Amino acid sequence: MITDDPEHLWYDLKHVQGLTKLLTTDGEMIPLSNEEVEFLLRFGGEEQVVEISKGVFEGSKVKIISGPLVGKEGLIKKIDYHKRRATLEVEMFGRKQVIRLGLEVKMEKA
Repeated sequence: MITDDPEHLWYDLKHVQGLTKLLTTDGEMIPLSNEEVEFLLRFGGEEQVVEISKGVFEGSKVKIISGPLVGKEGLIKKIDYHKRRATLEVEMFGRKQVIRLGLEVKMEKA
């Protein structure tokens, strides 16, 4: 949204249900790029809920077979198998962001 009155916009956005945090850098609101919006919608959808992804071991690598992480294996930097969580590093808001998403990995049956 483009505005000439950022303070009024800031106030209005603070009262939007479901919006929990305004993105800022040095106190200045940061607009999302189209690519960032597409990325966030791919993971959370319109409902803003991220489904758990499922994967299997293929040799020593994990292959994601369902969920929002399908095709995003290259973004995964760490997997906590006990907590069923993947840690990703993505470029957003002009810097690298760490994101943790649900991931259940099962051994592939021979």
